[in-house]
Amino acid sequence: NQYSISSDNGNNVANNFNTIFKLPLSYNTQLWFGYANRQMMNEGNSLEAQNNSFSAGIAQRLRNNTWLKSNIGFIKSATTNSEASNWTGAIHMETKPFPNHFLRLGYGRELQDFNAALVDEQIIMNHYLLNYNMGTNFGLGWYTSYTYTAQSDSNVRNLLFSSIYYQFSEAPILKGGINYQYLSFEQARPTLYFSPSKYQSAELFAELSGKTDRWMYAINAAGGYQFVEEQGPSTAFRIETRIQFSLGKEINLGAFGKYSNVASAVATGFEYNEIGVQLEWKPRQRNSERIVKAD
Repeated sequence: NQYSISSDNGNNVANNFNTIFKLPLSYNTQLWFGYANRQMMNEGNSLEAQNNSFSAGIAQRLRNNTWLKSNIGFIKSATTNSEASNWTGAIHMETKPFPNHFLRLGYGRELQDFNAALVDEQIIMNHYLLNYNMGTNFGLGWYTSYTYTAQSDSNVRNLLFSSIYYQFSEAPILKGGINYQYLSFEQARPTLYFSPSKYQSAELFAELSGKTDRWMYAINAAGGYQFVEEQGPSTAFRIETRIQFSLGKEINLGAFGKYSNVASAVATGFEYNEIGVQLEWKPRQRNSERIVKAD
């Protein structure tokens, strides 16, 4: 179970709750069921919205390190002005073609629900994505992700992210590197969402994570410059922290926080905050019992 509160510089505030129940049926097959509730309000124009979504998914091992994962869901939305319902879903193939390599190909369909105004527009996003991570035995790695998004409002988005990183240590894990991002939209819709014809950013990042018998922690921070269309550079900074405490052998309690002024991360452009808590239950397998997991 996870609950969080988020806000941005566009006067948007959101309360988020989601729960996932995972059921491994065998070594090769896993099922999961999820429910999510998101309540949004714009403090400037008093527009409110609420989403309730239900989903179910399955992960099937095809061979060794190759999985086919899919899900289907139903989302019902209500705003100050209207009500609507739609379906969501995704299908992805994940595989490790070579040692230290990871490939992900897939399609996903979701409702743009960053804020109440976007929920009111009922914009469906169809994502076609490719992720590839190439690692080495000496700590150097290269991760690249490309997503092509066709939207129901006839707009098209291209998003490219690439990162070259190096792992300096294993206990605790310390990574650092350089990130580059490119974002573009075919049509500008600035009054509704951040949609530049060209956006670029370059940043240096560092990531630290580790654990003890009862504690687990992670922190990721990055800073650099971002360029919106032909405007001059502006500074970009983001940080994310997460901490988790084990209440026992089966229950973990965690908290997390995020801050970002990276424009591409926010539908309204620039500055986003989120804090939340998480409760995870992982029953141990006993005799021939199946493992059930909820988080």
